[in-house]
Amino acid sequence: MVKAQPTPEQSIGVLQPVLDILHTVRNGVDQAVTAADRAKERTAGALQGGQPGPLLARLDAIRETLVVVAARSTQISTQVEFALAEARTIGSGNSTRPTDNSPENPSVSRTVPQGLTIEQFRGAVDTLRTGTAHIAGELFVHGSRAGGTARPDSDIDFGVRVTSERFDQLVTERFGRPNPGSAKERTMQWASRTGKIQSGEAGLSRVRRQLEAQLDMDVDLSIVRRDGPFDTRPCMEISDD
Repeated sequence: MVKAQPTPEQSIGVLQPVLDILHTVRNGVDQAVTAADRAKERTAGALQGGQPGPLLARLDAIRETLVVVAARSTQISTQVEFALAEARTIGSGNSTRPTDNSPENPSVSRTVPQGLTIEQFRGAVDTLRTGTAHIAGELFVHGSRAGGTARPDSDIDFGVRVTSERFDQLVTERFGRPNPGSAKERTMQWASRTGKIQSGEAGLSRVRRQLEAQLDMDVDLSIVRRDGPFDTRPCMEISDD
């Protein structure tokens, strides 16, 4: 007897809560890294140029471990997001991103992401434009709040879409030449393979935190390669108006 395969809707229903939890974990790790950095600064100041001592060495080790955890959680989150994107594509019956004029595009009937007021969205867009202007990409909302299927505790997914050439340039700028076999190298390879750079690696963590404070919800912010695996619907384009 062949076991029935889950429908795309069932897969999305299972994976979305997992992704929300992973985003919460990553946010917590980011905060822990920041706290470790502050502790190092205070400890170094207290030592006033003396020997680093075991405490500073332990803080260095803690921070390094947290960075590894952050990189791993990013990889897992991206894998789950990749599976979600595939499920949504299969559910839509079309693997290509529709144009704004397509009657099948869910963004046509939605001008504000689910769960946000017009004022909240306008404020978020202003923050996005200011914080991502240097990337020179197209802003959009994707995921459940773009498609109108979000739960009250779902996060909101903002993306900055760039050309393939610009994406490769940003990967080089943000990752440089990491040590072979390092967590940073694995994260870089995964970003190149999936066409998505997370906010931490993209240098957009501060923008993401500003958005979370404005909207009072978890925010995912990333750079996305045009026509890549994560450039899919449901999608709400953010115009330049």
